[in-house]
Amino acid sequence: LMSFFDIILSLLFALGTIMMPSDTFYKFAGPTLGNRATCQAQGWLIIFGFTGSTAMYAALSWYFVLKITFHAKASMISRIFEPIVYLYTIALAIAVPSFYLSKDLLNPNPYDIFCTIVPYPKSCDEEKWYDWNYCEWEENAISDFNTYVNVAVFILLFHFVSIVLGMSVILWTVFQNN
Repeated sequence: LMSFFDIILSLLFALGTIMMPSDTFYKFAGPTLGNRATCQAQGWLIIFGFTGSTAMYAALSWYFVLKITFHAKASMISRIFEPIVYLYTIALAIAVPSFYLSKDLLNPNPYDIFCTIVPYPKSCDEEKWYDWNYCEWEENAISDFNTYVNVAVFILLFHFVSIVLGMSVILWTVFQNN
C-alpha cells in the first residue's frame, strides 16, 4: 500500500505543468495543456498520495515497535494492527484531498510545477503575475486558506511525530537489551 501511494505521488509530480489549465495567467516554462478539472484531479491525487504515504511510513515504524519492543506475533499484527492501519490510511487519504477540493483550494500557483493546495486569484498583473501582491483576491481568500492549510500541516506533523516516537521506542528497546 505504501508503494501504491508513492507511485501515484511520483506519477503526478512527473506530469508537472501538463495538467495545469492552459488559460492560467501564470507563465510556466513547461506546457499547460489541462483545464480546471485536470488541475484539481492532479492536486487531489498528489495530496492523496502524500497523505497515504506519510500514514504508511508511520504505520511501518509502529509495526517494528510491535515486533521489536513487544514481540508481537505475525498473526496478531495481521488480524488487528493491519486492518486498523489500512482503514485509517485509506479514509484519511480520501478525506484530506476531498476537504480541499470542497473548499476550492486545489489550484495552480506560480511557485510549484503542479496543482496544489492554494487559493486562485481572480486576476493578476500581467507583468508581475509571480508576485501575489499584484493579484486580486476574493474576500477572505488568503485568511481562509491560512486556516485550512493548518489541517494538512497538523496531519503531516502528526505522522512525523509518530515516526520519530516509534523509532525512539525501538532505539530505547535495543539499547536496553544490550
